[in-house]
Amino acid sequence: TLVRLRQRAPRLEPRLVPGVSLALLSQVDAGELDLAVLIRPPFELPKELHATTLLQEPFVLIVPPGLTGDAPRLLLETQPFIRYDRHSFGGRRVSAFLREQRLTVRQVLELDELDAIVKMVEHGLGVALVPCAGLWLEHARVRRLSLGALTFHRELQVITRHAGRDLPAVALFRQCLTEAVSEPSQSLAS
Repeated sequence: TLVRLRQRAPRLEPRLVPGVSLALLSQVDAGELDLAVLIRPPFELPKELHATTLLQEPFVLIVPPGLTGDAPRLLLETQPFIRYDRHSFGGRRVSAFLREQRLTVRQVLELDELDAIVKMVEHGLGVALVPCAGLWLEHARVRRLSLGALTFHRELQVITRHAGRDLPAVALFRQCLTEAVSEPSQSLAS
């Protein structure tokens, strides 16, 4: 996205602000940020904000490389569980899944850093439900197990204020982002 943006608008100086979804949403709402890419909130957006779905990322069960078994439900019920922070938007999806499936897990850790969760699974501390996307799984030494018919997703959205979504720089960034995600080799979902 940034390479495309730089090619099309070399004088544009974007400011990237990392953060958790709720904080980014608040910053867009307050007019402090023009645009945010975040996980779809589990509530309705204020009427001043506009959301566009960018992509859906399926959750998978990741297990240490040496752990045998391919039945996600059984592994979740019998292995130590590393929880994606239930206060984050993505973690709320995990909590809803566990509740809907009536799964009781033996939680050993809870955190909101997907990289760290993957590393902990890699080192045999437990199993975890994470979105199958991003760099955290690209080179990880974990086994990824599909949830099959039970698969659930987190949705990434682009959030802007209605009043600013057609500003040239915002529209160009949104366009570059959408193009980058839609290419299979660049997709976050691959």
